[in-house]
Amino acid sequence: MVNLKDQVAKRYMEWKYSPFRPIQVKTTTIVKDLLTMTKAQQIKVVPADLCKKFQQGKKVMPEDVKAFTTCPSAPEPLVMKGKNKQTLALRLCIPESFLTTLKETKHLLSQHPEKSGSRSQYKSHNYCLWAKYADHPYMSADLLEDKESA
Repeated sequence: MVNLKDQVAKRYMEWKYSPFRPIQVKTTTIVKDLLTMTKAQQIKVVPADLCKKFQQGKKVMPEDVKAFTTCPSAPEPLVMKGKNKQTLALRLCIPESFLTTLKETKHLLSQHPEKSGSRSQYKSHNYCLWAKYADHPYMSADLLEDKESA
């Protein structure tokens, strides 16, 4: 019998070595810079007039963001790598059929009681792989806890 961890690892390896190669985008940023950026530095990245327009609910037009690097939507995965070759961001296109299946089967998910009064408790489940501090991905705590129902 194959356990959930082995199934997830197998799917990851299939994706990593598939002929469906991701689009690679290189930047001059490194992870350490992103993690140590202050709130003031983050705000300076987006012009004040653009922030105000967004906050007022006005539509942000393509010419408003012409100074930003944009990556058009595509079926291929998009991987943004920093100058030290660390992955900064990964975008995957989720097929519509997957979203439909999720909506139709969400009642099958494990039910977690809502814990009021605690800022860190949410009614969401994070079923994902992540590798912030590792060379290979690990399953999220919710994925490990909910096992097969995840």
